[in-house]
Amino acid sequence: MSLYSADLTRPYCPVLDSRRIRSSGGPVIRKFGQDFEWSELHTESSALEPLRQVGDPEMDALLEELQPRPSDDVYSLIVSKAAEDSESAAARFLAEAGTVPEWVDWELIERGALTFVRLLPLASVVLFNASLVGGFSAPKITKVLDASGYLTAEQPRAVMRRLFE
Repeated sequence: MSLYSADLTRPYCPVLDSRRIRSSGGPVIRKFGQDFEWSELHTESSALEPLRQVGDPEMDALLEELQPRPSDDVYSLIVSKAAEDSESAAARFLAEAGTVPEWVDWELIERGALTFVRLLPLASVVLFNASLVGGFSAPKITKVLDASGYLTAEQPRAVMRRLFE
């Protein structure tokens, strides 16, 4: 099947033969316009539900201190607050986030970075054509993006930076 003869009535993107699920016995699940085969690697929602109640007290304190609006660049707020008050939750957050764990393998990171740079042009094509367009067209995702202001035009530079990230 070529792209030009694909079934365009399906949401998000045409399904080429390479994207068809070749079932190995597990049930095929259809969610948000995407199909996948359920396996033992997936976790039931009942096991994930208790995790919704797990919080992050340090981040909660930081957000309480900053009181950011949806359109704010939170990182800039953190840096500003940490610069003006070295005892603030923002300063503690930057100190902790800036500490490199002992287990970091810098040679492996360098190898990954070189691979990333080598494959970047292809990754950009896949990102744009598969995940950004398809993902951001899912109604539940766009509600979150709209409510959070993550990709709104209020701060075009921040939006472009996020897209390039």
